[in-house]
Amino acid sequence: MPLFTAESFRVSYSGNTSQPSINQIQPIRVNDDPLNVVEGNPDLRPSFRSRFDMNYSSYKVMSEQYISLYSSYSFTSNQIVQNTTTDSAGRTVYRSVNLSSKQPSNLSLNAYFDRKLFGIINVGLNLGVYGNTFYNYANEALNKTESYNYNGGLQISKYKQKKYEFSISFNPGYSTNESSLQPDVDNNGYTFNSYGAFAVYLPGKFQIASNARYEFREKTQSFNEDFERLIIDARIEKKFFKSEAFRLTLRGNDLLNQNKGINRSSYNNIVVENRYNTIRRNYMISAIWDFNKMGGGVKK
Repeated sequence: MPLFTAESFRVSYSGNTSQPSINQIQPIRVNDDPLNVVEGNPDLRPSFRSRFDMNYSSYKVMSEQYISLYSSYSFTSNQIVQNTTTDSAGRTVYRSVNLSSKQPSNLSLNAYFDRKLFGIINVGLNLGVYGNTFYNYANEALNKTESYNYNGGLQISKYKQKKYEFSISFNPGYSTNESSLQPDVDNNGYTFNSYGAFAVYLPGKFQIASNARYEFREKTQSFNEDFERLIIDARIEKKFFKSEAFRLTLRGNDLLNQNKGINRSSYNNIVVENRYNTIRRNYMISAIWDFNKMGGGVKK
């Protein structure tokens, strides 16, 4: 029997300009915050962004093997960046300027491989590198910020129709963040994400299912404590009628009550941690009816 293979390869380029905003050219004067002043720059010129993409994919039908390779690189000429000046009295002036000597850039590389082993279970592997380089001025000094994320992953899954299904993944990673004006600040750290889910079909059109998501981020010099959380959801479902169009579901979300609202990010020479309220442990009963008006219903 022939081994059918579907392959595709694509290379693309795109370019676009970005015009300065009215607020960057001539902002409306705000007098309620004398310590933070935004100045306009009528001499701003448009920036131009170039992006290159390459994608290769291959799928072998008989062995259920899938390969995907993706890369992307972009850079911006004449980028509009922020020039921040702070005087001895604590007054900060923000002004946008064109960056003519440097080109900010973004890089993305990803490889994915998936195959069914022994005709029983699907196993997938992925590797990725994502990074960017930004520039800004602080008190007339040019600052260069480089951020990179390196990660890998292993996924295992199996599915049997109307019987059971499960999947699990492990994704370790390492992130770096370096600033030329703050070379002694170490914001590098390890990350780890994992996901697992299962569903079992029981007699009487019952189904039980659960999923768990674990996230870990190592402490850095800017964030002095590790961040981790484990969120577990579960549900019990009962389907009715031959078409199974109506179902009742009892669902429990965030059973361990760990859904913390937190987000950490860095841009230029600024590192930010946002904390916000979230909906944590909760329970829900649902009655769902699926309507089908397109024909193809259950035969009498």
